[in-house]
Order: sequence, then C-alpha cells, then structure tokens
Amino acid sequence: MCIRDRSVLVPLAGKSLDMEYLAQKGHQVLAVEIVPQAIQEYMAENPSRQLQLGPRAGNFRMFSTAGFIPSETPDGIPAGFCFKMGEQGLGFYQDAGQGQVRFAEGNVFSLPSGNFGKFEACWDRGAFVAIQPSDRSKYGELMKDALQPGGRIFMIGLEHPPMKDGKMGPPYNVDRAEVEKAFGKWFEITEVQRWDVNDSEGWNKRMGTSYFNEVAYLLQRRLD
Repeated sequence: MCIRDRSVLVPLAGKSLDMEYLAQKGHQVLAVEIVPQAIQEYMAENPSRQLQLGPRAGNFRMFSTAGFIPSETPDGIPAGFCFKMGEQGLGFYQDAGQGQVRFAEGNVFSLPSGNFGKFEACWDRGAFVAIQPSDRSKYGELMKDALQPGGRIFMIGLEHPPMKDGKMGPPYNVDRAEVEKAFGKWFEITEVQRWDVNDSEGWNKRMGTSYFNEVAYLLQRRLD
C-alpha cells in the first residue's frame, strides 16, 4: 500500500490506530464498527479528525469530517484539511489530496446496504479471526463483493490450540486451510510472514496456550 489515495476498508475496526496510520499515508479509509463506544473513543482520542454524525448510509450511522470549518487563523488545523479563503469564507476546507477517515456504525455483513462502492484494498487486522467460524464463508463472499478486481486484502490470521478451559476464541484459530476455504474461490493467497507471539504478548500466561502464531496474508482479488 505504498501508493497513496487508495480506498481502504477496515472491517471490525474498533478504535485501532490503523485507521490513522492509513489516513496519514494518504488513503481514504472507511472503518466499519458495530460498537458505538469504540467509535466514540476513537473520536475522543483523535479530535483533529473532527468527525461528526451525518446522513445515514443504508443500515449504517455515518461519522465523517465536515467539508468546512470556519476559522480566522490556521492555528490548530485539523487532520485532512487545508486553510484557505473559499466559497464558504475563511477557514479549514477538507483537502481531497489528504487521507480521510469515515466511520460506518453497524454490522459489517450489512455492508452492501451502504452503497459504498468497490474498495481498492482492505486492512483486516482482527476481523476474520473475531467472527464466528460458521460465518467465514459468508465473510469471504462479502469481501469478494466489496473489493474491485485486483484489489488486495492484508489480513492477520492467528494459529493457536484451545485456550484455558477449552475456550476456542475469539480470537479464533485460523489456519491456511480455513483461509483457503473462505477466500480461495475469488482470491490469490500468499503467506507473507509469521511470528510466534505466545510469550511476547502473554498468551501462554493468560490463556495457557502452548503456541500462538500471528500469520500475515496478502489476498489479491482475481480479475473477473
């Protein structure tokens, strides 16, 4: 994702730092999150984004940046804005050349109702490992419809045995076979890297796991 100005979907976004990272790289980010508190915490922790409740999009409540914020000085310029005299007067105008963050509050499986168009990329840091295993095929098809041909998903999978008291998740174990089963019909799948985080992130101590691996995958949507 070194190219700027991609449209990037972040499903089950929470209040992750990932959205701000992507926006600062120049991308247009749509974060989908069902928990209102997570969105409010993101807004509180990133006040420079100036996110406001706007018109609904399908089944989603939408939070996005106002197009114009009046100001007499350039002090405290919000992220994603430029200071100038424009049609609405002097102040901060949303800069189409900078990355932006929007939030869609609702169920990610309702994504088609929002008519958000096709995305060029998806950043899945914790969505696929969080959904119920019975929904994985449904999620794969959702991503197939959400991404344009040639679009890419950067996804983190997790590999671990049953946790303390037999708990399977979330986050759930997702091995290569599960990734292939959910996405293989529509995506080329490449394992990029894997890390053993059992001790470094405290899974062994907290959940009694004998191993806990993070696995980075790059999925590229096949051309129609």
